[in-house]
Amino acid sequence: MADQTKQTMIGGSANTQIIGVPYEEFIAEMRRKDAEITRLTTELTEALKNTSDPQEQDDLQSRLDALRQTRDALQKRLLDPDRAFREHMQRGAQLAQILADTAKRHAIGENRINSAMQAFESFSYDEVMALFRESERLGVVQAASSAYAQGLIEEDAVNWQDSLDHYKRAYDLDATLEHQQAYARLCWRMGRWEEAVPLFNDILKQVAVESGKAGDEYATALNDLALMYETSGRFDAAEPLFDQALSIRRRVLGDDHPDTAPSLNNLAALYYAQGRYEDAEPLFEEALSIRRRVLGADHPDTATSLNNLAGLYRSQGRYDDAEPLFEEALSIHRRVLGDDHPDTAISLNNLAGLYRAQGRYDDAKPLYDEALSISRRVLGADHPDTAGSLNNLAGLFRAQGQYEDAEPLYDEALSICRRVLGGDHPNTVTNLNNLAGLYRAQGRYDDAKPLYDEALSISRRVLGADHPDTAGSLNNLAGLFRAQGQYEDAE
Repeated sequence: MADQTKQTMIGGSANTQIIGVPYEEFIAEMRRKDAEITRLTTELTEALKNTSDPQEQDDLQSRLDALRQTRDALQKRLLDPDRAFREHMQRGAQLAQILADTAKRHAIGENRINSAMQAFESFSYDEVMALFRESERLGVVQAASSAYAQGLIEEDAVNWQDSLDHYKRAYDLDATLEHQQAYARLCWRMGRWEEAVPLFNDILKQVAVESGKAGDEYATALNDLALMYETSGRFDAAEPLFDQALSIRRRVLGDDHPDTAPSLNNLAALYYAQGRYEDAEPLFEEALSIRRRVLGADHPDTATSLNNLAGLYRSQGRYDDAEPLFEEALSIHRRVLGDDHPDTAISLNNLAGLYRAQGRYDDAKPLYDEALSISRRVLGADHPDTAGSLNNLAGLFRAQGQYEDAEPLYDEALSICRRVLGGDHPNTVTNLNNLAGLYRAQGRYDDAKPLYDEALSISRRVLGADHPDTAGSLNNLAGLFRAQGQYEDAE
């Protein structure tokens, strides 16, 4: 289902906007960094092909993996630039407050602080990093605060591994809730779920002690831990937490509050993932009703709820109910966000997917084409969402038996995921399974088998043996064996 709403995990509590970098400059800097990383990735990939030195290969591969992770983070920011800008402003406000506190305790000159913050506004991080490195020598508490500040700076620069190291050091030195939230949140963003789950468990306990179990802060902590469990396929553990978070928000914020709608969507999405459509439907409907009433009919969040409910109807085969909702969501995105926005591409893909499910291939094709065109033009040829659009169009060709048209698109999508997300990413698993499925449909079993094997190996290693996606990869491989009459292997 496309684009279900999730609560955002944000460490820190700064609310004031102290720095003043213009929005347009922030977005331009993100695009400049994205272009630079693309250039470096191409150069390193070429260098890797041309060396036979094992040590050099390991070094180049390590650098490529770091660049791909950084680029993935940048592209996620560009998908939601308003949120990315807000987070940048929050980090600036937090840094300014830490600098002010440091200056009071250790007599750092005002001119130096102002100079450091002006450099941060210009996306030049060396000066403020040097200041915090110096202040680390001024006691354990100050060292923790300085490490946390350096984590904020590296996160702003999209140097995630360095940021994570600083946040972990801050937490190890002084285990405040703020330091732990920052460390856990970045683990989550980097897909390090096994590391994140115990951290979010501890955060939940700490919030309960500090703020009690009745407020919105506790509901947010419940929600964040539930997301960890859901992501790792532990649906039974996630459900009571999502349910409790929703109950708190109903009681504290009220049924008509905009923040109650995301909790409804989260629980509904969990039910949807389990195939519990009758449980999911009233929650998706209520979330849509709240957003229409509170945010208005033309709000992008209303479009998200329309897409969610329509996706549920499509999964139930209720195509006549789904179509007007998908059409309304697309209309909102075109009108409010414009024809070239990534969310418009999502709505195009959703409606095209409905047409494909109905066998309306001629109606689906131009929508898939437009969605792919938007992704390539706005996000770039190497973006994961572009890979998604390629997969959708390839699936349409495959459904019509146009295997020769489908294969190069599946190949390109898989290549993007390997290059940008890495070989161990769940999206890579999806693309491996898709291409293998095409080979299987053509009777090319020897070509399909290594892809299914690789997909299963990644799923077991990254998601675990009990994850639903791992079960899906097992089923795919078993289906291949059955197609060849190898029934004992399929068992």
